[in-house]
Amino acid sequence: MRNVVRKKGESSKRRKLKPKGSKKWGLDMIGKTYIDVKTKRIMIPVEDGDLYVDLTIPNEDMNVNDDSDMDLVRDSGKDIENQSGSSAGQGNPNPTPPSRVPSDIRDQKKGEPRNKRQGTRLRRNSSNVEINVPNYGKHTVLCWMVDMGTIQPNDRVYYMGESNSVLLDGTITRGGIRCKCCHGIVSVSEFEAHSGSKNSDPYRNICLEGGTSLLHCMLEAWNKQDASKLKVSNFVSVADEDFNDSACIVCGDYGNLLCCDSCPSTFHQSCLGMDVLPPGDWHCSYCCCKICGLVNSQLATCSLCEKKYHNSCVEADGGMILESGDAFFCGNKCQEAFGKLERLIGVKHEIGGGYSWTLIRRSNVDFGDLHMKSHMVECNSKLALALSLMDECFLPCMDGRTNINVLNSVLYNCWSNFNRVNFEKFVTAILEKDDKVICAASIRIDGNQIAEMPYIATSYMYRRQGMCRRLMNAIESALKHLDVELLVIPAISKVKKTWISSFGFEPITLKTQHLIRDIKLLVFPGVEKLQKRI
Repeated sequence: MRNVVRKKGESSKRRKLKPKGSKKWGLDMIGKTYIDVKTKRIMIPVEDGDLYVDLTIPNEDMNVNDDSDMDLVRDSGKDIENQSGSSAGQGNPNPTPPSRVPSDIRDQKKGEPRNKRQGTRLRRNSSNVEINVPNYGKHTVLCWMVDMGTIQPNDRVYYMGESNSVLLDGTITRGGIRCKCCHGIVSVSEFEAHSGSKNSDPYRNICLEGGTSLLHCMLEAWNKQDASKLKVSNFVSVADEDFNDSACIVCGDYGNLLCCDSCPSTFHQSCLGMDVLPPGDWHCSYCCCKICGLVNSQLATCSLCEKKYHNSCVEADGGMILESGDAFFCGNKCQEAFGKLERLIGVKHEIGGGYSWTLIRRSNVDFGDLHMKSHMVECNSKLALALSLMDECFLPCMDGRTNINVLNSVLYNCWSNFNRVNFEKFVTAILEKDDKVICAASIRIDGNQIAEMPYIATSYMYRRQGMCRRLMNAIESALKHLDVELLVIPAISKVKKTWISSFGFEPITLKTQHLIRDIKLLVFPGVEKLQKRI
């Protein structure tokens, strides 16, 4: 394909355009007011008609200026359109509707005020009766295993010591384990502490009556997820006439796109800063040597920054491509940062008050690896909890060109042959207390210069309690340890002021804009980016 300019709508028949006429995204227009055709709720257009606000929501629930906590993902779901279309930027004048709507707005019935205690931390009463409320204990590994059917409420469990001696027994509940020694419902970690064991490996040592460990049940629950969730890669089959992507990899929008002759990536000419189209074949920066700009089969890809280099070019530039097993690095900085990141994965860091944070990433583990890789099984399970937490805030975000579930693929760090939806390098930061995953964020390290954080979410029960700030402090300390210079996030107008005033972010500079042209950021069309120096 030579010097092709992709016309709007030429490459993707799947792309759905906003229908013309008096209906917008399932809304009937009555005068200047819109009525949701399904829920019959009154909606008003704001921000040039690209956002519709449900009038039944109390004003105090729309306030995002509280410095105690902020949920970027939940709020951004109101404004950010999925990558199948956008009304902002270059290209598509007929946007598709936002595909992600906060579930608290989506599920609320007309005339029923939302429970104002929904964001309040729930506690058991003094009689240790399990509280029967929605989502109670939802984001614990134990409750997740109950939901997946690998353990059942009222199952007897035993903490096994040396020589298969029983140190303590209890009963499974959705809220935790009912401990025989205190008759209270405790977390898995507390149950281990009550047994007197110092092993710090509760899931391996707590067993059902038949002798099956909770670790085995955990891996079984992971494997019982939908096959679509467990995919490690999203390979996009392309026809000869439709080889390229249909959205710009820099801004995520449609329009007249310049196609790479080596990979499916496409770009707006303006996003590349090109005044004139290049003659002949053209290859994007993801396919060329970062130093000489040429393309051939001798290129090595850095395992951290993912930039490509010829060994000879690196040596001529005074450097050396470093090898470590199957990994290649363009220099000492990337190699050191990669090593530090690998040593952080799966390590729990206590931060006081019973809270801890951990960086986790999906690993491929089977039953034969349980003895050696128990921590990987636990990380996978907590990743499933993080995805469940994100699902509290979003409907599935399906990419219009590839039909990939973006949120699922980011959390489970899925590879793709399309650079725009290749999420292999993502890791997830989680904040925990009492075995509950309270807050989660997705992060990708793009070399030692930039890290991105497109998603961050807090469980409903813990909002407005400073959990986002706790996790942000942990993330920034980790990035500082990795010598990362900048953290880049998407920020809609409603929360932009809070990110700037309370979290120290600022609009990205021209220097950063130029820098991220060569970095595969997850972008939301029309949404401004902010940066923070670490």
